[in-house]
Amino acid sequence: MKKICRVSNKEFEITKDDLEFYKKMNVPPPTLCPEERSRNRLAFRNARNLFRRKCDATGKPLLSMFSPDVPFPVYDREYWFSDAWEGLDYGRDFDFNKPFFEQFKELFYSAPASHQSGFGMENCEYCNSLGNCKNCYLSFDMDYCESCYYITSGIRCKHCTDCLALIDSEICYECVRIRNCYNLKYSQRCTDCSDSLFLIDCKNCKNCIGCANLVHKEYHIFNKKVSKEEFESKKKELEHIDNIHKFKDEFNKFHIKYPKKYYFGHTNEGFSGDDIRNQKNSYNCYYCDELENCKYCNYVFKCNNCQDYNIFGDNSSWIYNCLATGDNCTQNAFCMHTWSGSSNNFYCNLLVGSSNCFGCCSLLHKNYCILNKQYTKEEYFLIRDRIIEHMKKTGELGEFFPAKISVFGYNETVGHEYYPLKKEEVIKRGWKWKDKITEIQEIIGERKNTIELPNIIEEADDSITKTPIICEESGRPYLIQKAELNFYKTNNIPLPKKHPEIRHAKRVGLRNPYLLVHRTCDKEGCINEFESTFSKDRLEIVYCEKCYLEEVY
Repeated sequence: MKKICRVSNKEFEITKDDLEFYKKMNVPPPTLCPEERSRNRLAFRNARNLFRRKCDATGKPLLSMFSPDVPFPVYDREYWFSDAWEGLDYGRDFDFNKPFFEQFKELFYSAPASHQSGFGMENCEYCNSLGNCKNCYLSFDMDYCESCYYITSGIRCKHCTDCLALIDSEICYECVRIRNCYNLKYSQRCTDCSDSLFLIDCKNCKNCIGCANLVHKEYHIFNKKVSKEEFESKKKELEHIDNIHKFKDEFNKFHIKYPKKYYFGHTNEGFSGDDIRNQKNSYNCYYCDELENCKYCNYVFKCNNCQDYNIFGDNSSWIYNCLATGDNCTQNAFCMHTWSGSSNNFYCNLLVGSSNCFGCCSLLHKNYCILNKQYTKEEYFLIRDRIIEHMKKTGELGEFFPAKISVFGYNETVGHEYYPLKKEEVIKRGWKWKDKITEIQEIIGERKNTIELPNIIEEADDSITKTPIICEESGRPYLIQKAELNFYKTNNIPLPKKHPEIRHAKRVGLRNPYLLVHRTCDKEGCINEFESTFSKDRLEIVYCEKCYLEEVY
């Protein structure tokens, strides 16, 4: 069945399997195309921008994803998870003379929120959207990570800095989309590699520099076998920041000549997407692991029977049109931040261990609630069914929360990073825009121009952590942390001369957009067709999996 998106006017398809899924989830088919559905959800997610404010309950100074001017109270995360307050105090009756979203907005703007998204965080004050992490700094969207700095999207990683989308890796620097790697630097789309620099699309390589499409190799530079002494000499040379920049330019010209597999991942059966592993019957998914019967998912792991799902998972099933939901959850639809076994919930935000809730915000371990008001089991289902019929009449049922009620400027959100819009486009949609995003690092003392930074880490002393540095590209000030400096010294990495956000933006630019295009294998004589995130106007040579494996292996 073909439909036209009511926002983008793009045609999108709803399959027979989709209709079966919607029937089981008791929801109508969507009116938005997959891209617009994801954009709408992510307009509610500010992961990377932090603000100085105070806890509205205790007065404790906080670094929060919420600015001081949001309409609802913001509590310190530990206080929010405690029994010192009661979410049912914000309960109210449902008014069948008013639209549902209008009533939800009133509750959403009054119920307390946790200053950070996530749980199980230890010594991660300057972070957000973490699950079960400790000793991390300016890192976001991570699970089960330790001692990581400037990381976005990491799972089970340790001692990594300035990376994007990495899994099961340790002591890695400036890497994008890597898995199970150790002591890897300046690399992309690599698996099981170690003790190497400037690799792309390599597997199980060790002690290599500037290589592409190598498998089971050691002591190679630019794909040619070298002696251990030659390798060590080049490695030493790349401890100087000027040599790194020069080598990066050479490497970019070198690796573009080698074919790319149309997607990054392995061990998949019946799939489409990118950066995926252990997928079965899962389509249009990105940066996902261990999915079965899923569709339109991003940064989700260990899930089955889910659609339109951004972030988390962790043994969850039957999730539809949800954001940041996970840890043994099931049967949730149109929810945000529902955690720890929260199940059978509709249109809720910030639930912990709660089930059978409709239109609720900020509840811990509750059941049978509507707009934060407690009901008996029998009352709950009677009123819930009436609300569903009411939402059918108002045209609200099946739609995610309208992005115009998000408290974030769209340019503050993950949505803008994945699906950028110009300011005028955002305003036209009736969404918010933030003209100025505040620095959260305390900049004190005399500023230091980056031209004065040493070019090798051996010349840097501990005093560098006390002096603000001016980014050579943006002019924005930033600081080097003590733990960060120790990482650079231990791994012979020169100090970065650009602001963390500039570094992050450059890494994002190395990741393919989360959009599939139909194309044919570039290998001469091959007619295999596939869906890929490598658009046709790019410079890369793109092969089907069969041709890629024949050439590389």
